[in-house]
Amino acid sequence: MSHVSLNSDGTLAFTIDTVKERTFWTTASGERLSSLHSNIRFVQFNTSVFSDDNQWFITGSPKQKLKLWQVSDGMLIGEWHAPSLAIAIVVIAITLGSVDLLRLNFIQLGVF
Repeated sequence: MSHVSLNSDGTLAFTIDTVKERTFWTTASGERLSSLHSNIRFVQFNTSVFSDDNQWFITGSPKQKLKLWQVSDGMLIGEWHAPSLAIAIVVIAITLGSVDLLRLNFIQLGVF
């Protein structure tokens, strides 16, 4: 395993082995929920987080790419590139009509 992420209450997990498997699991039963849909063989994440409602999963890569995935089926919903900055403040808000689906705030200080 090269990356593991748990949701806030520890009921869901995401694991990646870098080369092939990118899987969402239930921690109580070990049941596989879905896998990320991607044609890329080698995937690396620096960070990842589940949304509060566990419907969405966002990943950040060393190449400063943010990707939003749907947990239920592993589909890629959106992809963004974050520029290199000495101070970075990134706010991502995704809405459908008047409903906020996901809102994430990142603040990082330092040289990137």
